[in-house]
Amino acid sequence: MFLVRCLRESREYSRSKKLSSPLIFWYVFWGIIIIIARVDLGIYNLGDTWNDKLLGYVVINSCSFYLAFIIVGHIYNMLKTSQVSTNKTRLAEPKLINDKKLAKITIIIFTISNIAFLLNSLYLRNIPQLSSAVNLNRINFVNTPLFSIVNVSRIAFVFVPFLLSKKSNEINKKQIIIQTGISMIFNFLTGWRGYIFQILIMLLTTKLLMTNWTIKIERKKERDLIVKSIIFALLLIGGVAVTRANSTSYILEKSRYVQYTFEQIYLYVTPNFLNFQQALNTIKPNNNFMYTSEFIWGLLIKSGNMPGYKPLSFSTGAFNVSTYLLHPYADFGLFGTILWSTLIGGISSFYFEKSRTNKSIINLVMVSICNVTIFTMHNGFFLRSSSVVIWILIAIVVNRVSLKRNEVKLKLK
Repeated sequence: MFLVRCLRESREYSRSKKLSSPLIFWYVFWGIIIIIARVDLGIYNLGDTWNDKLLGYVVINSCSFYLAFIIVGHIYNMLKTSQVSTNKTRLAEPKLINDKKLAKITIIIFTISNIAFLLNSLYLRNIPQLSSAVNLNRINFVNTPLFSIVNVSRIAFVFVPFLLSKKSNEINKKQIIIQTGISMIFNFLTGWRGYIFQILIMLLTTKLLMTNWTIKIERKKERDLIVKSIIFALLLIGGVAVTRANSTSYILEKSRYVQYTFEQIYLYVTPNFLNFQQALNTIKPNNNFMYTSEFIWGLLIKSGNMPGYKPLSFSTGAFNVSTYLLHPYADFGLFGTILWSTLIGGISSFYFEKSRTNKSIINLVMVSICNVTIFTMHNGFFLRSSSVVIWILIAIVVNRVSLKRNEVKLKLK
């Protein structure tokens, strides 16, 4: 009965959500890439089509995410309502942020990141995106020690819309905008387009969470912002793809730039599902958390030194990505994929509900991480990255340092 009640309320539940909701983000993005992957454009000879087993995994895990999101959100709101009615008291913004401190911390993080990028470029004697060998140099770039600083400092983008929304003379907004712009350019120059996508998702998520979505005029502004971001993302894909093509022996005619851009988008998502389909027939689940816990033990141990660890790419095909389902499947089969989808859905719902009434640093960061994670579902790279753990630790430290010491209590009449 509880499950039926949750499903009955889900329609009204979804109407009240903002576009920053991980639930909406999941179904819009996941739906688009599934449509793209299912269309046979004849651009590349992929040599395979979806079978019923692959389709079943996609449908089951999409439903698992949805149910977890709805149920956890319902339980959270139910417990919150019960607590308020029992105590007759609620905390409104229980721990307020010192905007001046947060602004200084954000600028410091960006400054350190930008310096690390420049030092890295000097060490390698090239800037990947501007070099004559983009693919080779971007791989070399991420294998240097200083790259870790550039990578983990990306979480500072979450704080930018929060700070720019404040009406305070204590915040140097011009400096924040300049540092943000420089850092975005440097991330682009690494040659990895995924980093810019992560930045866009972080900026959009926080911006939308900070907006009062019930105001009609704001709806139009936010939709315009989303459309512009999508256009920018397409231009980015095209720009990076064309640069990579021109840096190789492949000569690309200018008249084919637009076509080549969409071919790259198609190639970006289509083989991933087919690789996972092959993995379903070649990988035997090991019944432990070896692969899904890599983002934790990867902080201390290199995968090559981990006992029993075998790269899964040898079991998937020509391309090196196989959606986020690959590693949970390698651990526990179908149960592992359902467990992982349910976990992501539940965590996303919990922090999104908290962020609706409390725009704390932790909540903003967690919702942003959830949306970034959902974006990478088509390849699964981010799920194996230790950046997630470090981002959360940075958020905890930043939240602690930038807190005001007073708490505000509002009594309900």
